[in-house]
Amino acid sequence: MAAFISVFLKKPKVAKTNKVFYLGDYYDTWWSDKITNWCKDHPGIHPDTDEQLSKSIITPFKKSVEIRDGNDLIEAIRYKLEKTYEVEIFSELNIDFSGIKRSTRFFTGVDQLMTGISALFAPIKKRSSISNKVTISCNIEEINEQFVTVLEIRHLNSHCDKEFDPTVILNGDMLTAKNEFNSLCDWYISAHFMNGSYGVFMLDSTGEIKSKELKEPTNDFTHKLIFY
Repeated sequence: MAAFISVFLKKPKVAKTNKVFYLGDYYDTWWSDKITNWCKDHPGIHPDTDEQLSKSIITPFKKSVEIRDGNDLIEAIRYKLEKTYEVEIFSELNIDFSGIKRSTRFFTGVDQLMTGISALFAPIKKRSSISNKVTISCNIEEINEQFVTVLEIRHLNSHCDKEFDPTVILNGDMLTAKNEFNSLCDWYISAHFMNGSYGVFMLDSTGEIKSKELKEPTNDFTHKLIFY
């Protein structure tokens, strides 16, 4: 959480207008003049009770730092993909969001996370002739005796047409994704390469890439984003 707060405080803000960036737009924040002046005029009352402030400032601000339910997550992913690749991506790829539970909820830098996710879709689009089926799910899992939120993006029946080498994988869009996921989540991939199936921690708290050959071959190229 401390790392997330640090990232949030560094999010782009517009000087003098106290705004925060969220999914392509700038919004006023808790420290804006609109909020502080309203609180002075309404002592002891939460500004969320004001419908206009709630809709135009408080709700967008909350959504910028927290995925509040499954619909929020789907909306954010769809928005960022369409913004990045235009609406044709949804006809080019068959993206199944049904694995995202309505009860999904976790804190993160939402805009930064979506930028990273959109980068993951660049190589998926390039391999769409192999398979255009993608599933996205979000569940609570137990890892190392700790319950965590796992956001999974699985490109079905897709593989890498190179021999396994983590230093080769981590370039271009994948490097962009890693930079965006830094301080937000761990990032694990599993995929079949020309010389076998491997699982790789591309990003974790140690900062080191860790890989291991899988005991069972996999037919899919899978990304797991793990939120503690």
